[in-house]
Amino acid sequence: MDTLRLWILLFGLLFIAAVYGWGRYQERRAARRDGFELVGGAPDDVPERELRSDDEAYDWLVMPLHARRDPDPDEFAIPVLEDVVAPPQPNPAIRWAPVAEPASPEPAPELIVVLGVAALPGRELAGADLEPAFVKAGLHYGEMNIFHAPVDLECPDGPALFSIANMVEPGTLEPEKLKLLATPGLFVFTRLPGPVNGAETFEHMQATSRFLANALGGQVCDERREPLTPEKAAEMRARIVSIIGDKIVVPED
Repeated sequence: MDTLRLWILLFGLLFIAAVYGWGRYQERRAARRDGFELVGGAPDDVPERELRSDDEAYDWLVMPLHARRDPDPDEFAIPVLEDVVAPPQPNPAIRWAPVAEPASPEPAPELIVVLGVAALPGRELAGADLEPAFVKAGLHYGEMNIFHAPVDLECPDGPALFSIANMVEPGTLEPEKLKLLATPGLFVFTRLPGPVNGAETFEHMQATSRFLANALGGQVCDERREPLTPEKAAEMRARIVSIIGDKIVVPED
């Protein structure tokens, strides 16, 4: 019995609430027909507006406040910057040529000149005869364990015109081992340009090679160990002149 009363009371309250809501809804519709006034007054920035119809009034009421007033055309105008300078435009008539990188200087031409002092066929040069012949020819023992022809005889450790090496590898001519040495020949060589004109250096090489050949009982030959003929010597000299010319290399201190 108590449960039934509770349900009746609950339905009664719901009915009263429904009637009250329906009445409020009718009052709102009547307000939209007769005009509308905001509770507490309208904001300062909302102008008074004549409501033209029920639908328009409701739409205007529910829209956000900032959208209710008519926009001012000057309010959203984009300002004009009178002093702005436009960036310079490229001139299509100008053709920019690529900057060429400076060419690296070509290396100076070099030439290795080689003569030989070879033993006669079937024989060898005696090591015991080498050092006395070297001394008489003005050669001095030095770098790389070989002998050199200095530019200045009074300065044997200075720049060399050319050098003398053993034809047998490793090519060394150590004085303490010369007496036990027997070799098929010697190489007389230089790198041009050198401290003296190339053609003049070649003449000194020929003269020293002839002296050693006579002292050791051998013969002068070219880089292929063939006898050096006057024609071959002239050909080598012409090649030196054409490639090296009068170029010389001043030795560094």
